[in-house]
Amino acid sequence: TLSAQLDFLNYDLQTRFVKLLKCLKEIPNTEQGAYEAAYQFCYNYERPRNYKSASESRGELSKETFWPVFGNPDMITELEAQEHTHTYTTVVNKATLSEDGSIQKICSECNDVDSTQVIRKIAKVQLSDNSFVYNGKTRKPSVTVKDSEGKKISSSNYSVSYSSGCKNVGIYTVTVTFKGNYSGKTTMTYQIVPKATSIKSVTGKKKSLYVKWTKNTTQTTGYQLQFTTKNSFQNANAATITVKSKTTAQTLKKLSAKKRYYVRIRTYKNLKYNGKKVNVYSAWSKTRNAVTKA
Repeated sequence: TLSAQLDFLNYDLQTRFVKLLKCLKEIPNTEQGAYEAAYQFCYNYERPRNYKSASESRGELSKETFWPVFGNPDMITELEAQEHTHTYTTVVNKATLSEDGSIQKICSECNDVDSTQVIRKIAKVQLSDNSFVYNGKTRKPSVTVKDSEGKKISSSNYSVSYSSGCKNVGIYTVTVTFKGNYSGKTTMTYQIVPKATSIKSVTGKKKSLYVKWTKNTTQTTGYQLQFTTKNSFQNANAATITVKSKTTAQTLKKLSAKKRYYVRIRTYKNLKYNGKKVNVYSAWSKTRNAVTKA
């Protein structure tokens, strides 16, 4: 084939005719240079019968006929403008979570680029909610995707899949897989938490508090009680105890006498996630308070 012949010529020049190849590379792209290159190639490489006169003829042919068409830059530009009609095809370089992409119209014959449209990278993938309260129904958040310019990316450019279930209290996975003008995948999680409970009463006793709350056993392992002397709960003395879900009252003992304590409660469910035991908690209840007795 022509390609194979050109490959062999290139190999031959680089291995057996190194000096000739160097000479040809140093010849300038001029009218006289066209003569010299053709002469040297014929004289030193082709070596036909009567190679001296044949080399001179080859040089003249290159100078008078070929160089004006193939060697003169101005003539090449003029011929391209007259004869070449661009055939543009659309080439998509997909954007990812880390890099911009592009849509280009490129000539399939000469690689001329007619236009380039930048596809901004994926900058933000967000769930409508990260937490739902259990209600016995399937709970799934929607997904919003934006690019690095803050523009919303159409949902036609990605698909969303959820882990099985999405109904009981637990931790669930959302996988967003990009397509169309985008490439890549990202995974996020959200929770379905147990329904919260509320404190019915807090009664001050001798160096203790008696706390009663509303029972909630649905999708619940137990309750977590927290109490402290500061209503912000932002101190190192805040204490936490855990009780079973069937319990609805608890005495908080060994407290200081004549001291006001603040109490709150939340439900939790113990479950396995990625092979590990974890707790999923409800929101905290409203705070109740009382003063202990001496």
